[in-house]
Amino acid sequence: MRRAALALLAGATLWAASALGSTADPLVSADAVRADLKRVLASIQELHPDPGFTMDHQSVTDMAARISADLSAPMTQREAWRALSRLNPLLGDGHMLVAFPDRMARLREHIQAGGRLLPIDVRIDDAGRLLLAKQAAGRPAGTIVSAIDGRPSSALVGAILARTHGDGPAHARVLAGDRFVLFYWLIFNGGPDYHVTFTSGDSITLPGRDLIPPAIDPEPAFADTVSNAILPGDIGYLRVDSFDGAGLDAFRTYTADLFARFHTAGVRDLIIDLRFNPGGDDKLWIEGLAPYFATKPYRLYSRAAVKLHQGVASPGEVIGSVKMIEGKRYYQPRLDNPVRIPGRTWILAGTRSYSSSILMLTAMQDQGLATIAGQPTGGRSCSTGRVRRVVLEGTGLTAFVPDVLFTRPDGHSCAQPVMPDLDVAESEADPMAAVRALAAAIRQSR
Repeated sequence: MRRAALALLAGATLWAASALGSTADPLVSADAVRADLKRVLASIQELHPDPGFTMDHQSVTDMAARISADLSAPMTQREAWRALSRLNPLLGDGHMLVAFPDRMARLREHIQAGGRLLPIDVRIDDAGRLLLAKQAAGRPAGTIVSAIDGRPSSALVGAILARTHGDGPAHARVLAGDRFVLFYWLIFNGGPDYHVTFTSGDSITLPGRDLIPPAIDPEPAFADTVSNAILPGDIGYLRVDSFDGAGLDAFRTYTADLFARFHTAGVRDLIIDLRFNPGGDDKLWIEGLAPYFATKPYRLYSRAAVKLHQGVASPGEVIGSVKMIEGKRYYQPRLDNPVRIPGRTWILAGTRSYSSSILMLTAMQDQGLATIAGQPTGGRSCSTGRVRRVVLEGTGLTAFVPDVLFTRPDGHSCAQPVMPDLDVAESEADPMAAVRALAAAIRQSR
């Protein structure tokens, strides 16, 4: 769902701005960090309609006590994040975390000051091993990294996962891998050169990079988030890596042109690839995708739990209560659309499919509008949403807390991931392998 940027404590913006003015973080007191820790916990109670759906209260309380006890001396903003972000895994929600603010600006400042970033892209597998995500230093993707700058990969992965948010371990692993360069800088600094050791025993020293990896950018260029093709057998393929609301007009224009070209080319069936889409604004798929294949009315959820707080409560409603909303709004299909796909629609899902992507997957699956293929999502099939931004006054860090919990249209298996109707194996080294396999299955099913 749309990630509303509601600054509940706007007074900290001046602190954050001053922090950007120098490569040296100003120090904050242990008491200030401790006060922000309390504010995070209070914000969860204030904003979240059902914290127990994703987290164990006692585990979070115990961790908060350990964090507070560990605070003693003044620290930098990054050190404050290292402390408070230990809550993130226990919150159990990809929408709920303590985040480091203005990361792109801070990384650019670091580079301009002569700093360099980790020069390899990595991923974390199910066993917790660190692997090259792309070819690097003459080694193929999938090569196991055993150490960086003398630190064992197990220690690096452990430190990063101990601060990574997510709906569960699988979700956290892909987020940690995709943002590893950012986390490495936040926790270990690094650069200007990096000594990388592989399990084969060989090692290499690489110069750090002076460009920020696209995976870290929260606002990628629209052109980098979409791609398309016509596959053998008159199958249209559309990959969408973001539902960023800022790109709504561009997306509607893009898909109108694309489906017109698909129609002219005689495309029969459609694959929509959401494996790398972390979500955004539902309007993009409601207005830019569904009109080209939906055949009957559909709703986004069966019910939604909304926490009433100062930002959303109407006159007469009780602040602090939870309002249940039945999913009565049905979106109508565009049966008169002359460029609608005449055949079936398949949606590829994966561990990175999240938020608005999950709402699309469950809406289409539960109401028989598309076949879900691929792998289970990393997030739960009943997703939180409408994320609120809470600026933490003492440290300038940012907390994110959702204030809505959606129940999928069929109301079942809320705590489970979205399970595909058709299992299609995934290859991190060759993302198009799953597309080719699905296209072959579509052709064979005709």
